[in-house]
Amino acid sequence: MEAQIEKPEADAELPRALIRRIVKSKLALLAGDDAKEFSVNKDALTALAECTKVFISCLASTSNDICQEKRR
Repeated sequence: MEAQIEKPEADAELPRALIRRIVKSKLALLAGDDAKEFSVNKDALTALAECTKVFISCLASTSNDICQEKRR
């Protein structure tokens, strides 16, 4: 049997469709016009996906540190 190599969770990709949907809904909310359509550049989606991965990683690392300090 061949062993499968799994990617670390830090390298997991977030669904771009989800990011696109969140960004479009927030832009429409800020513009005050729900009927207005927004387009999001591919590079912007890539940048937002990377920022989100870094944020989630920092959040998980900080929560892990706090738990270790409190010995939970």
